Amino acid sequence: MATTIGLADIKHVIRLPQYWDLAELKKWELKDGTTFDQMIVRMGAALVAFNATLTSGYLSNFLQVSPDMLFEYDVGGDSEMLEEISEYANPDPILAESTGHMIPMKDYGGALGWTYLGLRRAHASHLDRDIRRLIERSRNTWEKIILTRMWKSTYDAVGSGGRSMPFADGGTADANYVPPSFEGEVFDSSHIHYFRQTDDSAGRVAAMKAMAETLYEHGIMPPYDLLIPTADIALWAAETEFPKPTRAFLETVGVETRANISDDYIGIVELDRTWAFVKPLNRLPVDYAGMIKPTGFNSPAAPMIVRYEEGYPLGLTLVGELSNFPMEQAIAYFTFGVGIANRVAGAFTHFAAAGNYVDPTIS
Repeated sequence: MATTIGLADIKHVIRLPQYWDLAELKKWELKDGTTFDQMIVRMGAALVAFNATLTSGYLSNFLQVSPDMLFEYDVGGDSEMLEEISEYANPDPILAESTGHMIPMKDYGGALGWTYLGLRRAHASHLDRDIRRLIERSRNTWEKIILTRMWKSTYDAVGSGGRSMPFADGGTADANYVPPSFEGEVFDSSHIHYFRQTDDSAGRVAAMKAMAETLYEHGIMPPYDLLIPTADIALWAAETEFPKPTRAFLETVGVETRANISDDYIGIVELDRTWAFVKPLNRLPVDYAGMIKPTGFNSPAAPMIVRYEEGYPLGLTLVGELSNFPMEQAIAYFTFGVGIANRVAGAFTHFAAAGNYVDPTIS
């Protein structure tokens, strides 16, 4: 009876025909003697490790996941109380309103291009190198799409008429959207979470306060994460609201205030009634900052949502074919899309002398 491939930890990331015989495939060897089954385990382990980072890396703190394409949420609110009623009079009906948008999903992929002669003469290290480059490009795709949607102030088209909305944008993308009221404060469709401030110390302080208050007024409680460009660290660290972090190998002498925070952050900012951890991002260009609430992966309160294809893992799937060598002309597939789940859980600033907010180009 044939021994089929059934490696539990990698069977979802490397798709092979069900009745490929493992004993027979062990006869296929690379130039250095690595057998096919050994190579499959190496490739599978790399893909499994990458896929795990999508739900445990820093950006996962802002994400929930779902296979659903439709997303609906409450709009508006008021400061009215319930009516007093008498024995024979019914109160007026309470009818709430909602709006919604779609979550996109696209297919991304990369061909490894392993030819018959290439595999016949390859060493395992050569194939490992290709897998590392595949994972690097996959990580670039994941991070750039998430950060682009996070900072983008306009909607993404879904199909011919659908839309995937930004954070609150003043009613441009959806004139029906009004943020829900909070503790008696009501909003209208012109409410906006994208700002422009001057590119100086006063502008940075004003941006921190405006973004923090914008989150706080919706009942989103601190701490927040203040996302800044790595290239602008020195500018932000010079602000008086910026206590530096403690370090295990440094001793603080005197009355200097230090922040007891994780090494993921470079400091905190203390504002009028809120505070935030400061996180630099290499991909964010200069003259931008954002403030957003981390909730932990897959929290219902997460500000962003990732749509994945049901029946497939969130992450890379490698599909091979058997022509002359197994995995010849293998192709990697990465299917997902990113949208906004809570349209008031993030606020963003562009620093410029004049004008309005302009979307950044994420690198």
